[in-house]
Amino acid sequence: MTREQLEVFLASVSAVASDSGGFDVPADQHVTLCVAHDGVGLTVSKVEAVHIDGEMVRARTRKGETYLLAISDVFAAAFEAAKGGERKAGFGVDR
Repeated sequence: MTREQLEVFLASVSAVASDSGGFDVPADQHVTLCVAHDGVGLTVSKVEAVHIDGEMVRARTRKGETYLLAISDVFAAAFEAAKGGERKAGFGVDR
């Protein structure tokens, strides 16, 4: 993936540009980055902030973990919208 592709993705999912030059993902949304290098894959899920610095991507998760990734190793990004208003299966009646 290129820097431009990642920036377009982040803008399309309503990530907000921060003062530090990164992007912050809204609290009720989830971003997942899929990464692979030399045949070994890594999925970085529940990303809350992404900072692109040259050829490196720093991704911070909601658990407080920080990953440093080569942007060329990121091959896909996924977005999961907020789950508000979704009805659960069951027999209960909402009143």
